[in-house]
Amino acid sequence: MMQIVFAFTSLTVLLQMLVVGIRFSPAAVVRLAADPSALLRAALAVLVFVPAAAFALVTFLHLPPDVAAGLAILAAAPAAPVSTRRSMVAGADTEYVAAIQFVMALVAVVFTPFVIMIFRHLLEVRMTSVAPLDVAFQISKMTVAPLVLGAGIQRLAPSFVDCHRGMITKIADFMLLTLLIGVALALVFVENLRSDLTIGWMAAAAVALMAIAALAGGHLLGGPTHGQRAGLAIASVARNIGLALYVAELSPEALKAAPTILAYALIGGVIAMPYSKWAHRRNPVRGPEKLLTYSPIGRGKH
Repeated sequence: MMQIVFAFTSLTVLLQMLVVGIRFSPAAVVRLAADPSALLRAALAVLVFVPAAAFALVTFLHLPPDVAAGLAILAAAPAAPVSTRRSMVAGADTEYVAAIQFVMALVAVVFTPFVIMIFRHLLEVRMTSVAPLDVAFQISKMTVAPLVLGAGIQRLAPSFVDCHRGMITKIADFMLLTLLIGVALALVFVENLRSDLTIGWMAAAAVALMAIAALAGGHLLGGPTHGQRAGLAIASVARNIGLALYVAELSPEALKAAPTILAYALIGGVIAMPYSKWAHRRNPVRGPEKLLTYSPIGRGKH
């Protein structure tokens, strides 16, 4: 059953990343790289604040080893493929989020093994080390490849994209919603899966606190415009579940962290919903195809 969950999660992530690809703007990455202040705030929120929150939770709550490993792996897995799609729901600056997502995916090649090493040695969290090349392969497969494919389709067949973007987006959204509802229903009705995925109230509370901390950190560090604050909050809370599950599968010890990782995907998504609705009311995107354009000088959208 767990293998089915992993496979459907991977397929959902790939399709979400394809959607990002057909909307991808390389110019947004250039603008972000040219804005040291925005780049620094993004790095602090995604790469420092979230791991620090996980470190504090593991330290002070004395969590079970499997839950501690799950939080550590999540903290080490930035650049979620669903960040850009979620940011649209929040009325955020989607090009800014896509640029953050791309940069963090590259940084993860070094960042993920480093954070796992920190948790293993300082807190003695039980999980195997992970080689940078393994992370690079996983990111290439789950993030870069579908992004490049989507961007290539956008460039080579723009008329096809214009005609079918809405349908592709709806399919991706349906699969994501199916995944979340399926996990929730399985927890209620499938006894074997429920026993596999149940993490306990204390662990669920720790997962919720980590998600809340990630949202708050991203919002506070987001910068001068509401679109950037909402975008960085979503980019911070949305961890790369595909990469996290890949790391968990590297060893029998780390695989026990999979329920915590899947619980975060569900609980984190639920916690982000009211924030997204609040953010959307403050800065709504008018029309499903309108994207906000990142400006390095803080003008928000134009």
